[in-house]
Amino acid sequence: MKIRHGLAIGLSGALWMGIGIFLLMKGFSLLLHPSPESTPLILPRLGSLVKDPAQASLVLVSIGLVIGFIKGRFILAKTAARIIKKIESLPNPCALKSVYGPGYLILLGCMMGMGIMLNKFSVPHDLRGIIDVAVGSALTNGSAFYFRHFAEAKRKKLAEKLK
Repeated sequence: MKIRHGLAIGLSGALWMGIGIFLLMKGFSLLLHPSPESTPLILPRLGSLVKDPAQASLVLVSIGLVIGFIKGRFILAKTAARIIKKIESLPNPCALKSVYGPGYLILLGCMMGMGIMLNKFSVPHDLRGIIDVAVGSALTNGSAFYFRHFAEAKRKKLAEKLK
């Protein structure tokens, strides 16, 4: 299957955004509606400082969002730029399988494996929640780089047509 560069970039951004939103929702749920059968790791310690379990959960959500923002802005932005550069170096249209190399697919597999392992080893929900919020926030933030590039390319193309 062959796709144009703009579609490949847009799909990459949509993929990151979709996975990021899923992880954010899961993380928010774990932190804001903790399961009674899970023994929290961080919330009791934080709760003694904040004095309200709901506020302690919101503090963890905020920490996860900040960590995710920093990771998205400084790490995933470089990854997105590298992938966009790779896509643009391919012939247009390009084969879908050539957009993502084996290293990227291995990285995705490792991240999915980490999520499965967090469930398998009964990691406390508050720790899983902050990890999910941080990764989800990073992915949604990183997806913005794809969308900005996609929109900029569309504007340039439209400007060329109007000349």
